[in-house]
Amino acid sequence: MKKLNNEDIQAYFQAGNSGFWKVEFEEGKKTRLYTDEITNELFGITEDLSPEKCMEYVAEHIYPQERESFWDYMKELKRHESEAVYRYMHPVKGVIYIRCTGRSTSQVAAPAKKN
Repeated sequence: MKKLNNEDIQAYFQAGNSGFWKVEFEEGKKTRLYTDEITNELFGITEDLSPEKCMEYVAEHIYPQERESFWDYMKELKRHESEAVYRYMHPVKGVIYIRCTGRSTSQVAAPAKKN
């Protein structure tokens, strides 16, 4: 059986509007969002933004009545995994629905038990 090559995989993700992103939370610092080209297209990001500015841009374009639930989704990601569907004010397409699914890939080690 022939395996898919990277170009095929990228084309399938593009056709399905499935992008990849990474979010970083650090105490005392702004949340950072790293995005790929597909995610940038979905969010209407056309310029090179710092990860902090990228997070601000996305948050500002989430439909106002759904921002609180978006931040709840982000908080849940810190613990394990989460999924959200929300309205997004795309700068060209107008209001669209975005579905995000994410999972934490780093775990904080539990403190060692003292006996």
